[in-house]
Amino acid sequence: AREPYSAIQYIAESVPLEKILNLKFPEYITEDIVDEEELDNLQWSAFLICEAYAEKRSYFTKKGRPDAYRAGLEILKFALDGVILLVFEPGDNSNDSDSDDHHDDSTNNNNNNKYFGYSDFQQFPSDDEDEIDDDDD
Repeated sequence: AREPYSAIQYIAESVPLEKILNLKFPEYITEDIVDEEELDNLQWSAFLICEAYAEKRSYFTKKGRPDAYRAGLEILKFALDGVILLVFEPGDNSNDSDSDDHHDDSTNNNNNNKYFGYSDFQQFPSDDEDEIDDDDD
């Protein structure tokens, strides 16, 4: 099995995963922070997203650490199943040419991305729910 963190990072750069999943920073990160501004300046990484989701869902290893790998796989499953949607609008192809020499990566920003998360349609599963129930019984 491969690590899920690079794919999680790609998704997190395009959509606010921490907001869609209603995540809070792990306690060991925030316990020494007293200034609210410093807390606002914390940056999410793919591993922190997975670790925070693992804590939220109570996924722990035998040694008692958050099981970030399991949480990462579940987040990827949400993206694969369409629970977390990543949508890109088509780019402007008016300046297309046959040569790749004119391709400028600096124009590829994430401003064209739109996201629709599970929380946009209904409340994301709470800590006491084990599975996402897609059935409309």
